[in-house]
Amino acid sequence: MANLPRTRDHRLVVNPRKDDDSTPLQYHGKQGESFLPIRAAFIIFCFATSAEAQFLSAEIFDDGAIAPPVLRRLEKLEQEIETLKTAPAPAQPSEPPPPPPPQSPAPAATRPTPTFAPFALTFALPPQERLTEKPWQPVDPGQTYTGLGPSAAKIYFSKDNVTWGMSADFFSFVDRRGLDSSGEPNVDRTNVAALSPTLATRLHRRLLFNSQFLFENGGSESSNTVTLQKGQAVVLQAYIDWLGTEKMDYGLRIGHQLIPVGTVNTSQESLTYFGVLKPELEREIVPSTWHENGVSFWVRRPQAEFQIGIFNSLNAEGFRGSSFLAGGRSHGQDAPADDLMGTARILLKWRLAELGASIAAGQSAQRTVAYRHGTFGVGEMHLRLKPSPRVEFFLQAAQGHLVDADSISVVNSTVMGEKARGASGHVAVNFWKRGEQSLWFYGRHSKFDLHDRVPGGMARDNSLNKTQSTLGFSYLPLPNCVVSVDYAFKKSSARDEEDELNLGASISF
Repeated sequence: MANLPRTRDHRLVVNPRKDDDSTPLQYHGKQGESFLPIRAAFIIFCFATSAEAQFLSAEIFDDGAIAPPVLRRLEKLEQEIETLKTAPAPAQPSEPPPPPPPQSPAPAATRPTPTFAPFALTFALPPQERLTEKPWQPVDPGQTYTGLGPSAAKIYFSKDNVTWGMSADFFSFVDRRGLDSSGEPNVDRTNVAALSPTLATRLHRRLLFNSQFLFENGGSESSNTVTLQKGQAVVLQAYIDWLGTEKMDYGLRIGHQLIPVGTVNTSQESLTYFGVLKPELEREIVPSTWHENGVSFWVRRPQAEFQIGIFNSLNAEGFRGSSFLAGGRSHGQDAPADDLMGTARILLKWRLAELGASIAAGQSAQRTVAYRHGTFGVGEMHLRLKPSPRVEFFLQAAQGHLVDADSISVVNSTVMGEKARGASGHVAVNFWKRGEQSLWFYGRHSKFDLHDRVPGGMARDNSLNKTQSTLGFSYLPLPNCVVSVDYAFKKSSARDEEDELNLGASISF
């Protein structure tokens, strides 16, 4: 043990009291010396540690005299807790009530079986589903603009810069009773009567272009000598409309236009009239369909419409006694324009009635001296009453005059009437309606005479003094689609005419 190395020299010196004269006791940490100093040091360390523990315990738990800083901190925390307990609760932001839980859709109700539902019993369409995207916008059959049909007037109501549509009398069936001119029974015939696509664009907020085309009787450019119906493809309309304001309440039209005379000439769509064919006065006295090149000014108000225009005039070379003025139309195809004609149309509108009148007048000689001037005039007046959305009454009177009818008759080898006139009226009732489907019944009676007065010394043709009564119905599976069937009872002052059964289907979009 004596030879072990020491890393540290431990010394403990205990100083004696001042009054003690003994020699100081020293410990040099050598083997064999007394352990009394070590024991004394251990006892002193234990005593000090015990005193420190008691002091810390007293500082923590004795709340009277030993630890006032800790006590003050505890009291402060207790006061803050009491303050928070007595303080009013902060206002909570109001929250909307939670949405009700989604409900499952109610089961579709079973449709009751109608007591009378022609076609709908088997072919009724379910409610129309609204598509998110459509290549075309449907038309409202009652929505017209300055007399234009729903399809041709789409650009005036659309927010798109380009619109297109179609009006189509895509199927017709004619069953003429009796014998033809050769004494043989008449042959039943079907026809694609008319197909009229429309295309329009808005060039500016106040300038638009509108066009409409017509493929009639199949659209071929050949003349059928059997049925005397000529197929043709022509431009019905192609004009620029210069609007006076962005509200489109008046404007100036320049180009090829439908002549604003009559009730259906500016609207060639079957949705705008009752029957498979156009009313008789609109075909016999007012030469519909009638479209020429020119300029017109129009005004449109909620309760009135007015339109005047100047166009190339009729050509007397095509006048015939059996068709009155219809043969003089040029349809804007390299039309002679030495003579011009003026047109005027006015329409007054109320909630339950409409009153309108229109006229066209001009000269038709077109520099042919033999015809002299060939002055003509054709006009009509009409009244439409709608006491309810399901009932309509309509009355119309039309009249035409032709000056120099004698010279025109001689040159054209026919007998032209100096005066032609007629009257017509119809009643239409919507006696069945469900959803978008409806069924109209109509009856129309017309009487007209293309030889009401003829030039002196010429014989009138009594077969041109005609009466026709038409009964039929129109079924609309959708507001812009119609299927019509009617039966026409015809007769004239000369003989009974052949009755006629007509069936047609039309659509506009």
